[in-house]
Amino acid sequence: MPTWPNRFFLHAGTAKGFLVTPETPAQFVSQFWTSPYDMPTIFESLGDRGLTWTVYFDDYAQAFALRRLHPYGDRFQRYEQFAQDVARGTLPTYAFIEPRSFSAPGYPANDQHPPHNLLEGEKLIAEVYDTLRADDKLWQKTLMVVLYDEHGGFYDHVPPPAAVPPDASRAQPSGFAFDRLGVRVPAILVSPWVAAGRVDHTVYDHTSVPATIKKMFGLPRFLTARDAAANTFDRNFLADARSVSLTNLRRLVPAATPTPGGGVLSAYQRSLLALAQALGNPPRSAAGADEAARHAQAFLQQPQSP
Repeated sequence: MPTWPNRFFLHAGTAKGFLVTPETPAQFVSQFWTSPYDMPTIFESLGDRGLTWTVYFDDYAQAFALRRLHPYGDRFQRYEQFAQDVARGTLPTYAFIEPRSFSAPGYPANDQHPPHNLLEGEKLIAEVYDTLRADDKLWQKTLMVVLYDEHGGFYDHVPPPAAVPPDASRAQPSGFAFDRLGVRVPAILVSPWVAAGRVDHTVYDHTSVPATIKKMFGLPRFLTARDAAANTFDRNFLADARSVSLTNLRRLVPAATPTPGGGVLSAYQRSLLALAQALGNPPRSAAGADEAARHAQAFLQQPQSP
């Protein structure tokens, strides 16, 4: 299925019979402001429980197409607000980040949809991770989910299995009842509460996200029959969080000030110095390119843990 129906399953447990993604400016406007998407959402379920949520977006918020979210315009914030909320300690219970879907001069799309550069999406993922990982206290209670809405066009040798229809809605004119899944998509859990290197072969679908949220926070109801039947990924959680600590790396990263040699350390070199300090190997002299290289080599040559 295209992007929009898959995201509706993620947010609402159903696409309510819709199988298309708007492609022209006129279609975008009509889909947002005369929205036919009136399905109950996981966002409302969280709000009913007194929990907070925010959709952070770049060029546009696809989730705002959901009509029932229109009264919550203040819950839709520009992506830049995400780092500010982390720094202020006001990150919501559930934060959903939408990538940049359209390219502009100096601002390439980072949604990893063809024909966009995949590296831009990798930068976004790294930026979100680094923002969360910079605060150890926050990281110890965070689960970061990297999830795609489509498979990316790669061949999959596993036949799509049957699925529980979410409701009585059928796509028109095909009559598709949403009674089977599609080609598999990547999903990655990043957290100190997940074992390193674990691979889970359980069958999940996009509604596993709202189903897991419902289970974690004790929400009173499912959204549809699909998320009620979905496997939840909390089975991957550890009994205790792993104690790998980098102790607020952001505060350790030195400013981009001139070095004794007259140059300026790159962001990568400054991050190596911060990592060295976090590992108990602080610089003994003024920071310079050779100092960064020395610490990088020392870090890479340290013995591996058994």
